[in-house]
Amino acid sequence: PRPPGGGAGRAPCHIMGTYLCNLAGCLGQVIVPQSESEELADGQDDLKEGAKITTSRLHAQMAKRIGLRRRDAILSTIYLMRSESNGMVANTAFRVWKAVVVNSPATLSSIFPTLISRIIEALASEDADEQHGAGEALGGIVQKMGAAVLKEIVPLLQTRLRSGDEATRQGVCLGLKEVMRSTSRKRISDYVPALIGAVRDALCDEAEAVRVAAGEAFQNLHGMVGQQAIDEIVPALISQLASREEEEE
Repeated sequence: PRPPGGGAGRAPCHIMGTYLCNLAGCLGQVIVPQSESEELADGQDDLKEGAKITTSRLHAQMAKRIGLRRRDAILSTIYLMRSESNGMVANTAFRVWKAVVVNSPATLSSIFPTLISRIIEALASEDADEQHGAGEALGGIVQKMGAAVLKEIVPLLQTRLRSGDEATRQGVCLGLKEVMRSTSRKRISDYVPALIGAVRDALCDEAEAVRVAAGEAFQNLHGMVGQQAIDEIVPALISQLASREEEEE
C-alpha cells in the first residue's frame, strides 16, 4: 500500500531506509528535512546524510536477510515516494534512496519488474496525486535511462496489457502514454510496431476505462508517428465496430 502523505509519509520512508541500512550492517544515519524548504549546506550530504553508506556487498546482504522480493518492494516504494507531491516526503525519499543505493541505474534495473508493477497500480489509482507521482516516476526513468530501459519497459507493459484485471490494463495504457511523452521519436523508433499493437488492442478493450486511457495513449502516439498511427489503428477499430453491429443484428 501507498504510505500516507505529509509528515506521516516521511516517517515510514525514513523507517524503511533505516531498516535497510541496519540489515546491511551500516552505522550511517539519514538526516531528513524538518521543513519543505530546508536545504543541506555544502558538504553536509557526505558528512551527515549517510550518502552511499551501503556497498554492493552490503546490498547482497540485505537481499539475503529479507529476500529479493521484499527488498525490491521496499526500494520500489522509496523510489516512488521521490515523486510525491508533498515536498517534504519527496525530499526525505530522495535522501533515503541516495543513502541506501550504491548505483542507481543498476538498482533500478534489478528492481524493475517490481517497480513497474507498483507504477501500473498507482497509475490506475483513483487518487490524482498518486497517479501524477507514478507518471512522474515513470517519465523520469525513461528520460534518465533512455533506450537501455525501453527494451525492458515496452515488453513488460505489453505483457501486463493481457491481464484479466481492468485496473491493471488501464494503468498500462497510462504507462504507455507516459513512456511516449517522455522520449523522442528517434529513441523509440524500434518499438513503434509494438506500441501501435498495444494501443490498438487497448482501444478495442471491452472495458470503457481502458479504452479511455488508450485514447490518451493514442494521442501521444499520433503526435509521435503521425499518419502511421491512424493507418494502422483506425481500420481495426472500424472492423471491430462493424462486427459488433452484425452481432447486435
